[in-house]
Amino acid sequence: MDLVRLGGTKTFTELVAAAGLDTPFGSGALKTVSKAAEDWLESADKTGF
Repeated sequence: MDLVRLGGTKTFTELVAAAGLDTPFGSGALKTVSKAAEDWLESADKTGF
């Protein structure tokens, strides 16, 4: 709710930082997201496929 209360008072990147998140526009953002997806896919149960 704190993040919602800040809406309209800060820029998007300031809101993201206030929420403790990385900006999706940063130089390593895509690498971070793709690594998390890769890790999840590697750990997923693939026996049902």
